[in-house]
Amino acid sequence: MKTLEPVQGNDISVQLATMQTRLDLILSEVRALRLERLPADPELIEILLATIYAIFDDDEFTSFFIFDECSGNNKNSVRLRAVISGCLRGELTIRRLSFFLSKICGNYGVYTLIYCGKQREGHYYKVTR
Repeated sequence: MKTLEPVQGNDISVQLATMQTRLDLILSEVRALRLERLPADPELIEILLATIYAIFDDDEFTSFFIFDECSGNNKNSVRLRAVISGCLRGELTIRRLSFFLSKICGNYGVYTLIYCGKQREGHYYKVTR
């Protein structure tokens, strides 16, 4: 990691430019750390969110709803099952799917996965565009 040196000089524009450069460096390192910790490829996560959005639109859902949707035989169910299989390693369970969703909350391309809270039925999520 690059160490930051103190700003020399009294010119405020030089100091602001130096601070902006440092903030950009910190932001890029935080983004890199986040990408390292993702459980799947960001492009694959974006495809997953697009598929979920096609099924649930702006409605809230739980991992059980997605699991239940995967058991269908229509076109969306088959596609959802295939994308989830690419994201998750091993057997698809409601618990593993819920854990996976909680780890990927955030922005991926034009889609955003939002955690909406916990209710009796489980943790609720929402995909927005």
